[in-house]
Amino acid sequence: MMDLQKRLNPTTLSKISIRYRSNERKNLIILLTYVAASIKFFNPSFLANLSFNINNYIYGVLLILIIPYNYLFFIKVYKSYFSKPIKILILSIILAIAMATVLKKQFLLHSIFATIFPVGSYLTFLFITYKRIKTITVERVILIFGICYIILYCISFIMYPIKILHFQDFDDERGIQRIIINGIGFLFLFFFMSISKFFLTSKVKWILFSVISYTCILATAERMYIASASLLAFIFIIKKQNKYVRIVSVICLIFLFDLIYNTPQVQMLIEKTGNEVSVLSNYIRYQSLLYFLNDFQQSSVTLLFGNGFAYGNKSAYGLQMMKLHDKYYWVEDLGFFGLYVYLGLLSIIAYLVIYLKIFKLKQVKGYEYAFFFMYFIALNGLTNYGTYSENFVMPIVLSLYIIQIIKHKSMYENRVNSI
Repeated sequence: MMDLQKRLNPTTLSKISIRYRSNERKNLIILLTYVAASIKFFNPSFLANLSFNINNYIYGVLLILIIPYNYLFFIKVYKSYFSKPIKILILSIILAIAMATVLKKQFLLHSIFATIFPVGSYLTFLFITYKRIKTITVERVILIFGICYIILYCISFIMYPIKILHFQDFDDERGIQRIIINGIGFLFLFFFMSISKFFLTSKVKWILFSVISYTCILATAERMYIASASLLAFIFIIKKQNKYVRIVSVICLIFLFDLIYNTPQVQMLIEKTGNEVSVLSNYIRYQSLLYFLNDFQQSSVTLLFGNGFAYGNKSAYGLQMMKLHDKYYWVEDLGFFGLYVYLGLLSIIAYLVIYLKIFKLKQVKGYEYAFFFMYFIALNGLTNYGTYSENFVMPIVLSLYIIQIIKHKSMYENRVNSI
């Protein structure tokens, strides 16, 4: 005991503290680098307009660096709560690359490049699990990228129609300047985190962040985004109140719904939706689903292992996908069915296991946002490509990591910290 006390003198403790803070700063820088690269640094126009895709090379090199850490989990040196389904997902990615190369006759390098941004970020989960990055570090990253997204959105909105970023979507056909920037997943994760932190700390900054981020969500004019984010936020807020406040909140919601419902923008979206689904057999997404599940499949092998991703117009596979886009056939409109088309049955099994594990866990105060973001991904699973999009995969990874720490917090930290 005396020897231990001598070892833990003030000088030694100070050195340990300095080393600890230095390690956390390194982890923050590493995580910031991987997250920024995963969303193409918000895809500024000067990078997007280069003759070669420099983002593929940057993120490709970063992913190669963490392959050894993933290998340690595959040989069962390390394991964690979500490591099994993530390993299944990674295996499905490898097999899909093989399918695109062998059956779709696409060059191996092109198959790899096509895969890096949609789903390459799943590799980072096992890496940050190995590094045991703390929740406060992850939350700082979410905070930074959430605020950056809002700032860049506001600048883009003001400068419309001039483009400073290469946007995912950029039009005003829905009654508002519709601007969707790379990394939009962080906007939703930041929105849920802001609500969660407000109820934990009661700090005004979090309610301001909630209102600003929700305004940006409304401005996307995306029906499923708005509906699912609004529904989940309402459920979360109602859960925190007593029964009298819940009744008043429901009444207020009805009036608010009636007010929003009658706005020209919402009426335009409703009319558009009604026209699209008036006759199911003529609904383009339904036709697209039937095609990709039947005629698109080359063999029973692709039905099991997927088709992989096409790399632009660099191969016959890429040209085939471009022709299908001209007919408005998009795999990305098919949600989890699209995940199946690209990555096969294993990816669906992986996500079923992930959600079963999530539903088994009890939410922890201040960290409900990670659960609600995953519920958001599930609600959008019929029409949104979040599970295989560079915009959402990294936020999914960070959410699952937060949930995992809640499950195994004794492995990482005795007390879950908060920003």
